[in-house]
Amino acid sequence: MALDLSTWLYPLKVHGKEGLLLQDVWDERGDAEAYLGTAMDDSPSFFIILGPNTATSHSSVMLAIENLIEYSLRFIQTTLSGEVETVEVKKSAEIE
Repeated sequence: MALDLSTWLYPLKVHGKEGLLLQDVWDERGDAEAYLGTAMDDSPSFFIILGPNTATSHSSVMLAIENLIEYSLRFIQTTLSGEVETVEVKKSAEIE
């Protein structure tokens, strides 16, 4: 198996709730994208740390990671506390 740096999350095969592969969705949309770089429609309670367009060359990667984890934990906490069963971004918000 060769290292593939051109494919997000390689070699993981992430499927959304409709069964579509995340990579196929991104290929169809023309590029990797996620709401605020961390959440995707059709992928309930799935969060990406350092997703598309989150780490820039003019800022700290550690700061980006900390912010994304803090953001994700706010939603994960609502699931753990039983307030909601899942958290999912609306497609309209993601592609905006």
